[in-house]
Amino acid sequence: MSAPESGNRKKAGVASAPRRAMPTRSWFARLIRMPRLQHLLLLTLLLAATSAHSSAYRSLVVSEEGLGPIRLGMKLSTASDLLGIDIEQSAFHYGDASCSSYALGASQRDWELRFIVVGGKIGKIDVYTKDIRTSHGVGVGSSGAEVKAAYSEGLRILPAHDPSESTIQVKTDVGTVLEFTGQQARRTPPDSGLDAPTTVERYSVGLPGAGTVEGCL
Repeated sequence: MSAPESGNRKKAGVASAPRRAMPTRSWFARLIRMPRLQHLLLLTLLLAATSAHSSAYRSLVVSEEGLGPIRLGMKLSTASDLLGIDIEQSAFHYGDASCSSYALGASQRDWELRFIVVGGKIGKIDVYTKDIRTSHGVGVGSSGAEVKAAYSEGLRILPAHDPSESTIQVKTDVGTVLEFTGQQARRTPPDSGLDAPTTVERYSVGLPGAGTVEGCL
């Protein structure tokens, strides 16, 4: 037997090893491993969650006692049950055990609604979106004149935290306080009184002394 012939023959009793099949990945699995698409997918999920949360409260109306079925003095867990969302888990939260702020919205700079919880109970509800109006039909975007026309009794104008702003405060018959804040029509010297805000940028309903415009300090 020649050397080439013996070298080309397979050794007796030795089988060739089968090729190992490589696992296949679906096109979707491969796509989501790409960093940009991962970020896009996460953003889409977050926007969907935000939309679901906001739809739970945008149709509600602010009254002298609270927001829709949510009443001032109520526990946050009860408010969560009424809205159908877990406010503690969904909101941007800051504060401590004595006073905590829970803000709902697309981001920390784009709030729509904020709950101020004092002593374990809702003491104040802040509104930043035009979608939620009061029972008198005013809210964010309304003029100061419209607010004054809607609430003619128990009304006074107070300075806001920002000296360029002012607040229309309304004391209600049930002992709560409505406050509408925005830029003044003009910068007024301290000794000549305050102007009502030109346009309401945010407003709230709360128990007397519950939180500030900034929330819990």
